[in-house]
Amino acid sequence: MAELKISVAMIVQDEEVCIERALATIHDHDVVGEIVIVDGGSTDRTKEIAMGFDKVAVHSIPFRPAAGDRFDVQRNHSIVLTRNAWILVMDADEEYDVDLMDALPSLMQPETIGNPYNTDAYAFSRRTFIDGRLANPCNNDWQTRFFKHYCRYNGAMHEGVTGFSHWVTTNLHIRHAKTTEWQQKDNERVWRMGQEMPKGWHYDEENDKFFYEAE
Repeated sequence: MAELKISVAMIVQDEEVCIERALATIHDHDVVGEIVIVDGGSTDRTKEIAMGFDKVAVHSIPFRPAAGDRFDVQRNHSIVLTRNAWILVMDADEEYDVDLMDALPSLMQPETIGNPYNTDAYAFSRRTFIDGRLANPCNNDWQTRFFKHYCRYNGAMHEGVTGFSHWVTTNLHIRHAKTTEWQQKDNERVWRMGQEMPKGWHYDEENDKFFYEAE
């Protein structure tokens, strides 16, 4: 039987600080057949860095949330551009360790792990580290990241995977590592896109700044 290969799908924009780290954790693994990246309009070195990896194909598709563009549509663009039956989705600020990557061939063949169902979507627990400290020790942040090609995303902001017949959680983990400054920049980006700010955060429109003030 031919060796099964997967496609990695990513959406990115201005990720030069982290994309090389992310790609380095997956690029050389035998199971990865291709890495498809949809860039929403980076103005930094994101595309240049990504194209330095030989399995990577970068497609530029503008992402303009102010014009009504949606995260799920951008995610689905990245999936449609892939060629393999199984898709692994990754964000640019994440790392996939060897244990996770080594498990993927077995997950594509559920009978090898004693699973009687025709599983077509798997979730991993994402561990978020801020300044090296685990930020979500009591919260299982389940992320559906490995699924059959026919699955699609739905949701303008908090997009989720749909279209699968049987979803399974795993004991595999994603490492999501940032600094405090980096996290705050990400927060402000999604707040500008319309996501509600947490309690205590406010926006100073006159000075175009976000600030925290306990209520």
